[in-house]
Amino acid sequence: ATHLHMYALRVAANPHKYDRFGQTYLRLRTKGGRIALHAVKRQLVRVAFALLRNKETYVSSQEAP
Repeated sequence: ATHLHMYALRVAANPHKYDRFGQTYLRLRTKGGRIALHAVKRQLVRVAFALLRNKETYVSSQEAP
């Protein structure tokens, strides 16, 4: 749980660096920072579970620097 929170904080600090996770954060931060962080964490769990279930690798839609 701590790793998810730390990753969500990284997304919050620089949302334009993270593709769909950053978009989720930017869309929901007007409702509150805590709500946006929890949404990012939920999205991370859903993506991770889908990747493990389908035995795929994650491909970002943006190049990480």
